[in-house]
Amino acid sequence: MANDTKPERLEVVPVALFVYKRASELIRTLDGLRGNDIPLLVVYSDGPKSSEDAAAVGEVRKVIRRIDWCETRVFERPQNLGLGRSLRAGITEILEGYDRIIVFEDDIVCIPGTYKYLCDALHHFDTCDQVMSVAAWTYPSLRPGVPEHEGYFDGRFACWGWGTWKRAWQGMDVDAETLLKECRRQRKNVDRHGSDLAPSAEQELAKNTWAIRFTLLHILRGGLCFHPPYSLVQNIGFGPEASNTQNTSVWTNVAVSAPGAPVFSAPPRPVAETDGVAELWRKALGVPERRSLGMRLRVAKWRLQLQFQTAMKRHLHKNDKAGA
Repeated sequence: MANDTKPERLEVVPVALFVYKRASELIRTLDGLRGNDIPLLVVYSDGPKSSEDAAAVGEVRKVIRRIDWCETRVFERPQNLGLGRSLRAGITEILEGYDRIIVFEDDIVCIPGTYKYLCDALHHFDTCDQVMSVAAWTYPSLRPGVPEHEGYFDGRFACWGWGTWKRAWQGMDVDAETLLKECRRQRKNVDRHGSDLAPSAEQELAKNTWAIRFTLLHILRGGLCFHPPYSLVQNIGFGPEASNTQNTSVWTNVAVSAPGAPVFSAPPRPVAETDGVAELWRKALGVPERRSLGMRLRVAKWRLQLQFQTAMKRHLHKNDKAGA
C-alpha cells in the first residue's frame, strides 16, 4: 500500500551577510560559506562613511558581485547606515518574507556543516518560544561543565554567526536604553551576565551598535540562546579596522580546530539556562561596583524602614497601655 503522506517541506533559510570595507576578511568569510551548500545569500553592502572609504567599499562590491555558487541577492546601499542600523533594517526586511534567518558579518569564518547545524537547531526549537536564538559560536572559558558532545543554553545572546525567528525578532524597534529601563522596572538582573550590558545599552545609539538590543530582549523575556558543543566559527576581524572589535584583550581569538560541525542533537535536559553559564560570564566580564553599592543602599533603606515600623508599633503599643 502506497504511503500518501507527503514529507514535511522545510522552507529555505536565507543567510544574511553584512559587509562594509574589508575585502580580504570578506573573501575568507565567503570561502567558509561556500563550503556549506547555502541556497540563498542576501548581502547588504553599506555605503562609505566618507570619500576615504569609497575605494575600499568598491573593492568589497567587486567581490560580492562575483559570487556565483548560490542564489544571491545584493543590496548596495548608497548611504552609510553604520553596522547597527544596517543590520537591524536588513534582518527586519528579510523576516518580512521568511520565518527564520541565519546572520553573518564579513569577518566570521565558518567550518563545513555550520549552515546545516544552525538550520537543524532552528527547526528543532521552532515552536519553543523560550529559545530566541541559536549560535555558531562557543568560547572555551564560557562553556559550562556539560558533556563534550552536548550543546547548552545561555541567557545571553551571542552574535558571531547565529540564527533566529521572526517571533523572536519582534521588539527590535525599541532602543536598548528603553529596554534596559524596562528590565530594571521588571526587576530583571541585567548584571547577572556581566558588567558590560548596562553601559553598552546606554551607548548603543551613539556607537550605532545592535547586539545589546537583542541581548536585552532575551533578558526581558527570559529567552535563551542555544550554543553548539564547540565553536563552528572564528572571528577574524579583530584589529584597528574593525567597527566594534578593536580590542583583543578580553577575548583571545580562538581558531576552530574541528574539520566540520557536529550533527545537531537536542540537549537531554529541560529548556532552561545551563547551570554555571551566568557565573562564567561574570567571571569573564566582572560585576559592576555600582550594583554592589546599590544593593547596599537598598538594604540600608529596608533596614531603616523596618526600624521605623518597629518603633511606631512600640509607640502605639505604649499609648494603648496608657489609655487602658
